[in-house]
Amino acid sequence: MKRKYITHTKQIPYLIVENYFKDEEVDNMLSEIKLFDENELFCFQPGLKMEEGHKHNTQLGLDKLYAIRQASYTLTKLDEIFHDKKLVKKLEDMHWFYDSWGLTNYDSSFVTKFVEDDYYHEHRDCSVISWMYWLWEEPKSFTGGDVRLTDYNIDVPVKRNQLMIFPSSIRHSVNKIENGKGRYCVVRFLHILPANSKVESLEGATIGKGNG
Repeated sequence: MKRKYITHTKQIPYLIVENYFKDEEVDNMLSEIKLFDENELFCFQPGLKMEEGHKHNTQLGLDKLYAIRQASYTLTKLDEIFHDKKLVKKLEDMHWFYDSWGLTNYDSSFVTKFVEDDYYHEHRDCSVISWMYWLWEEPKSFTGGDVRLTDYNIDVPVKRNQLMIFPSSIRHSVNKIENGKGRYCVVRFLHILPANSKVESLEGATIGKGNG
């Protein structure tokens, strides 16, 4: 199916892209994620630095797993998003905030997994721009897990092979999974680091302006 770019400008500027990747690409990403999910050596872990009860899900840091990001099919697909000229043009035309896209010089990527009774209460991301890309095996085996932009009472139903891009400072939450399992979300945070920052001491990899 053809990509569908949906811009939202009322209250807060965010972008939804449906059918972002080809079916084969989605399947390849799922295969990579499930390989780690089913291997005890690379198990998903609870997130850190959160208050007790604020979230209930698990995640897997991709940057820690791959010293060379080209070795990861999923990470290379995320890089394609960063360099998607049509997508960047949509963002920049939508709101001046996204002029910061080309100024970002560092990113961090991970996969979250939600199963029955998992949730994530209202929070902000510690970055400039956030992406969320959802995928799961068909047929869909769960209900719930939609995103809510809590400051503006905007509900964003999640769809398979759907990408969402929004300002990281916007508070958002994930509704509880009522039943089932297998809701994966590939997340990337885009940062702007000072020129003298020691990137090697941080998680992630550098792909911003001028870094290919």
